[in-house]
Amino acid sequence: MPLCRRLRVLRSLGIARACKLSLLIAPAGYGKTTALSQWVDQLSAGGIKVAWCTLSAREAEAGEFLRIVARALHAGGIDMTDTGLLLDGDIHEDAALDAILLKLERTTGDIVLILDDFDAIQDSAPVQLLDELLGMLPPHAHIVVSARQKPPFGSLSPLRTQGQVRIIEPEELRLDPDEIRELLQDHVPADHLEDVAEWTRGWPVAVQLFRLWREHGGGDNLAYPPRWPTESVADYLSEQVFNALSDEQRRFLADISILDEIDPDAANHVRDADDALRLLRELQLLLPSLIETAQPSAHPIFRLHPLVAEAARASFPLEGSRAATLHRRAAGWYLEHQRPIDALRHAAAMNDVGVVTEILGSIAPLHIFLRSGLGELKAFIREIPPPIVEQEPRLQLMLAFIHFKTGFFTEALRALERITLDGDDPQREIERLAIRTTCRIYVGDCDQTLDRDLERLRELTPTDPLMWAWRVNLQIVLHEQRGELLQARKAIDQCDTIYDIQGIGFASFHLMIHRMLVNLAEGSLRLIAGDVGRMLKRRRAEFSSDVPVLSMARLAEASLSYERRPSEAVEEVINQSLEQFGDSESWFEQRAIAAPILADIAFYRNGPDAVAEFADRWQRWSAERGVIYLQNLLPLLRARYLLLASRVEEAEALLQPFLVGSDAGAERYPRWREREFLRSVLVLYRLAKGDIDGARDQALRLMTEAREGGRLRGTISGHILLARVHHARGEMAEACAEMLAAVRAAHPEGYVMPFTEGGPSVRYILEALANDPAVSPIERRHIELTIRSFTLQPLQNPHDLSRREIDILRHLAEGVSNKLIARRMDITENTVKFHLKKAFQKMGVTSRRAASAAFEAEREAGCYP
Repeated sequence: MPLCRRLRVLRSLGIARACKLSLLIAPAGYGKTTALSQWVDQLSAGGIKVAWCTLSAREAEAGEFLRIVARALHAGGIDMTDTGLLLDGDIHEDAALDAILLKLERTTGDIVLILDDFDAIQDSAPVQLLDELLGMLPPHAHIVVSARQKPPFGSLSPLRTQGQVRIIEPEELRLDPDEIRELLQDHVPADHLEDVAEWTRGWPVAVQLFRLWREHGGGDNLAYPPRWPTESVADYLSEQVFNALSDEQRRFLADISILDEIDPDAANHVRDADDALRLLRELQLLLPSLIETAQPSAHPIFRLHPLVAEAARASFPLEGSRAATLHRRAAGWYLEHQRPIDALRHAAAMNDVGVVTEILGSIAPLHIFLRSGLGELKAFIREIPPPIVEQEPRLQLMLAFIHFKTGFFTEALRALERITLDGDDPQREIERLAIRTTCRIYVGDCDQTLDRDLERLRELTPTDPLMWAWRVNLQIVLHEQRGELLQARKAIDQCDTIYDIQGIGFASFHLMIHRMLVNLAEGSLRLIAGDVGRMLKRRRAEFSSDVPVLSMARLAEASLSYERRPSEAVEEVINQSLEQFGDSESWFEQRAIAAPILADIAFYRNGPDAVAEFADRWQRWSAERGVIYLQNLLPLLRARYLLLASRVEEAEALLQPFLVGSDAGAERYPRWREREFLRSVLVLYRLAKGDIDGARDQALRLMTEAREGGRLRGTISGHILLARVHHARGEMAEACAEMLAAVRAAHPEGYVMPFTEGGPSVRYILEALANDPAVSPIERRHIELTIRSFTLQPLQNPHDLSRREIDILRHLAEGVSNKLIARRMDITENTVKFHLKKAFQKMGVTSRRAASAAFEAEREAGCYP
């Protein structure tokens, strides 16, 4: 029985499309969903794209809210495949909202986004996101929110002032006499229609129930109380309509009322029967529009109207033992179908701590994280009664892990120390080992005990592919840090295979970060440049919501740029990349790539004291977060630039911890970047102290280890440092020979920075080498480029664009509107317009398209980072 055509509501919704927002606010039973369904049919017939979201408590997480919006937009005709938002896994909220806004901007034609049952997620995070979405909404887009209560939107008052919101409230949603007549048709005499209208007050569900009651044999001499509350009408009519159901249908309705969404297979399992689909179809015929098909297909999913579910629970209360049995079976079915949150919800409904604990024993929470990301793990923990969370050590482990992944390293590590796991439960040991090892590696541990822990994890999980992938992922990080690049590549391939078999596409994205790090360690700049260039061109497509991958690509791009032509222009790009990574997604490798470049820029700009300020700032960051992986790198950076400034005594004070047994001291440091950096600084220190043989020994060790490890940059640095050793001995011919070997290794890849960081004596040797007839023309050109690069200069900037103008043009080249550029850069739209106007004048263009084309061409030519 479809509801009558809601012409008045449809007109209101049509008028409201001229605004940004429509609100349908009314209690249950006012036909909000039905009216919106009719409107969707009308819009679709007119060729207008419609995206529909039916929300639930699951979408209270900001990431899940954005994911369901993206999936609705995709179903509504906006291709969201290339955003990454259709995959499971964690979502970076800012980037995801950015991707959604960009898709809406680029959509041709009108689009309507409907958010039904918004009450289910009246949480601050989704409300704030929707506020921001409304603020950035393009003119051709319109949002409809349906809820029982008015959502607490901060933007509501400004939108009302601007005439950009229309609120449709209960009075407008009530059925008028004509609609009641159409709905009741011949079931009520014409002279009774006014009585029915007065009695039901036009409440749509009450009129529907009245008609159903009459269809099923309701009495002719019904007395219409003149002033009944609408709730009483619903209770009374529900009772009358339910009386028309058979005993079998009533029992079935009582049983399935515990389910939010009714999968016939789940209903059969819960009831230990096989007739659910038949009974659901029968009830749909008896209670049309009150039992909806949420997913029409060969395997439909059903939903009870909220009032029907409430009335069924009230009319047919389940006995305690029956309810417990149904909830237990439901929990078992959801467990079997990989829906642990729903399983826990049913276990908790039994109010039996023992059952909840039993269900928890069947769930591997880390699998939830690996399959679906941190947001799903948080939602899982929220479903567990707090007393159980406080008592169960496994859940305390999960809370500590959530803290760690949120960036609270110190608090997480302290919590891990406090947790004691009694007994010999292997699952507890697996989870503790996995989490503790992850935390240790990410804050900076790199010693051999980690290998023992990972081996123990392998022994405990021989048949668990997800935990196998977890372990291999951690081994990748250790291999990268130790310079074991072949092993790292093999482990990456292993992990990728596991993710592919398990269907965890989002996790494979993160392996791209490891591939970039291995490529950077090997030092093939041409290969890296090609990979990073292709990735950044696709960044607003396939990886738009995967911020760590994009941030790594930008960091790699900036590193390549500085290695080839040192310029302070990359400083802002590097800082932005690290900020976008966030504390929990960056580890030693990213910081160790960025720190030398930022320190080099600081030195050439303002000398060694600026390097000290930079190092102090990073040291404070490390101390606040409990990170230990920078404790060697930062003092070594300071010492290097003090030595280049001939402030040897200050450098010596910083190097004291490293000088104990210094001839073999570098072996004490398991990370290859620390060893390589320490050896290079020790060469400078030994030369400054007149210990030429000691300097030569360190330079040879650096070069030998780098060559054996397949690291080109270290090999180049080794040659350069040996050239300095020969120069210090007065052996100019040998110094030029070593420098020429460095040039020949460097110029095919374009390396410049290993020379510029070597100090004035390297420049002197290069100037002498430039006049050597043994040097080929291409090698001489590289030498001349390197000599020019000893003075830190900005990249070529043909139009003298400011940094702000360059940043804005970078976004403009992606086809982004001024409003979205302003959001990304946290500035006003007027500021964007002001800088674009100046940039257009400098570039001699008059349109956005021309400016984008010119900027991209100049960027490809290397004019901008």
